[in-house]
Amino acid sequence: MNLKQLTVKQSLNKAYRLIKPDRADIEKFKANFKLLLGHINPQESEENLKGHVMDFLKNTYFSPNYHIATKGRTDFVIHTNKDATHPAGVLFEAKKPSNHEMVTLSNLNTKAMHEIILYYLRERIGTMITTSFHYLRSFHQRIF
Repeated sequence: MNLKQLTVKQSLNKAYRLIKPDRADIEKFKANFKLLLGHINPQESEENLKGHVMDFLKNTYFSPNYHIATKGRTDFVIHTNKDATHPAGVLFEAKKPSNHEMVTLSNLNTKAMHEIILYYLRERIGTMITTSFHYLRSFHQRIF
C-alpha cells in the first residue's frame, strides 16, 4: 500500500475551499477547542478522553443534526442523521496520547490501524479516522 500524506489544503475539495466560514462559527470552534484541550489529561482513561472528543464534535458542529455515539465495538461514530437508526457516516478509533498502538506516518502496522480496517469491513463506510487526541489521521475507503 502506497500512502501519501496530504495537507489540509490538498485534501479538501476546491469547492469547499471557496466557502467562507462565518466569524461566529470560527469563534465557536476556537472556544470549544480550548475547552477540549483543557480537558485532555494523558493520565485519564481512553473512555474519558473519547467522551471529551465526542462532546467537542457535538458542541462545535454536529449537534443536533447528526448523532454521535458508540456503535457496537467501534469507539464512536458519526451517524448520517439525528438518531442511531441511520447508518454511520464516519468511524473513529481513539487511543490515549501515550498509547504506542496509534498509527504514525512511519508505522501503519499498528493495532489502531487493524481496528479501523476491521470497523470498515463491518460497516463499509467511506471515512475512517484514527486519533490520539493530538493527531487525527483520516483514511478514505479508496485505500482499501
